[in-house]
Amino acid sequence: MLKDLQGKGFISVPYVNIHGDIPDGGFPTFMDSPRYATGYTSLFNVIGTVVETHMLKSYKQRVKATYDYMLCNIDYMEQNYNVIKQKRAENLNQYKIGDKYAIAW
Repeated sequence: MLKDLQGKGFISVPYVNIHGDIPDGGFPTFMDSPRYATGYTSLFNVIGTVVETHMLKSYKQRVKATYDYMLCNIDYMEQNYNVIKQKRAENLNQYKIGDKYAIAW
């Protein structure tokens, strides 16, 4: 997907939190709880993404970036639906009735 986006003229980067100086060890992460869209989709064993286009870009550029991102997602899913289906089934195996969970959403 990243290559497809780059081919359309968009460079994608991971979303990170920067608080103060960037530490030598990298960027801090945070728990992706159900409060966030991608954490919420995880509750249902569904892949989730959040598109954040740069606020300094024009509205037209942001809409185009979001639209192209959606097209790249659809193309990827069409080409890889069997793998996605398999991974979702495998992921369900880690959630069995009677197991204990550190956090109960």
